[in-house]
Amino acid sequence: MGRFADPFASPTRQQVSLDRVAPRHRPSSGMPDLVSLFAAPEGYEAYAGVGSRETPPDVLREMSLLAAALERRGFTLRSGHAPGADQAFESGVGDPRCAEIYLPWRGFEGSASVHYPRDLQLELKAEAIAQKHHPAWDRCSRGARALHSRNVKQVLGESLDRPARFCLAWTSDGQASGGTGQAIRIARTYGVPVLNLYGPPMRHAVLEALGL
Repeated sequence: MGRFADPFASPTRQQVSLDRVAPRHRPSSGMPDLVSLFAAPEGYEAYAGVGSRETPPDVLREMSLLAAALERRGFTLRSGHAPGADQAFESGVGDPRCAEIYLPWRGFEGSASVHYPRDLQLELKAEAIAQKHHPAWDRCSRGARALHSRNVKQVLGESLDRPARFCLAWTSDGQASGGTGQAIRIARTYGVPVLNLYGPPMRHAVLEALGL
């Protein structure tokens, strides 16, 4: 495997086969059964915890509580250490082994996470998926592309082949908007249920289902 020396390197279309990163699932629709969705896993099972940097303080507190409750049930958090929602989810996890924090580049926001770009082929695949899900990829800077590619791993995992069971998110309009919208679009493509905590009904339903 090659080493990923430049976290901002942009691959050409010839460097990666999009056929190898095609979705394995169809998008889901409708309100999921939260009781079944949050059922304790028998083995490794992860969820994506993402959201806007402008997430309100009360929702940030709830995100930390949700992360702690999901850890107790045996789930692993996947997030990205961005200020706001990401760090709120991360702060709720007590055992570092129960959190996979994916960084766009080493040392992002002072994180010591080891989940940063290192494998060239995986990074090319991640960027290919990110490009397919972004409405204006050609206008993104190298740094922005790295951030959006990082979102791919939050949903699909380190090797891009283990979709999260669900995605907890918050956006300012309840839609797939802003940087968080990238993770939401990817989740929907791969059939990962998205629980957007923007609206009080969803927030209350999620908290109740987890006994909070």
